[in-house]
Amino acid sequence: MVRLAMPPNATEVTWPEVANHLELEPVWAKTQPDACWWTGRGASRSLTVVEVYARVTKLLPGNRSKVCKDVLKLASIREAIWERRASLEVNLLVVVPRQLEAELHPSRGSWMNSAIHQMVQVTPVDLSGSQVDQLLERQLLQRR
Repeated sequence: MVRLAMPPNATEVTWPEVANHLELEPVWAKTQPDACWWTGRGASRSLTVVEVYARVTKLLPGNRSKVCKDVLKLASIREAIWERRASLEVNLLVVVPRQLEAELHPSRGSWMNSAIHQMVQVTPVDLSGSQVDQLLERQLLQRR
């Protein structure tokens, strides 16, 4: 499928490594975001935590709920980290197919879209035709 491009100076880590390093409560170690990485060194070190929304069809209410739960999960993770390391910069990304970018944009007049953008960075990615086909095929399999 799609490999998320990290910044060139980033070091990918597993969530259990991060949770252990930051001495987070066990409940937060179990949350399992889709990706995370460190950038920088020393006092300028920052952590990026990512959730990926992998559907390409129109957002139905249940789909929007899933995105909101991902945002809540990320925001809660950041709060748990700040309880331990208040000075650590924590960046939150929700990655979505570019086809859904407009549906999540705050200009659509939805308080939910505005809230999403206040809490996380929504990062659209371009998918090839074959990647879209693979996602659609998997979505059909989920309905069975």
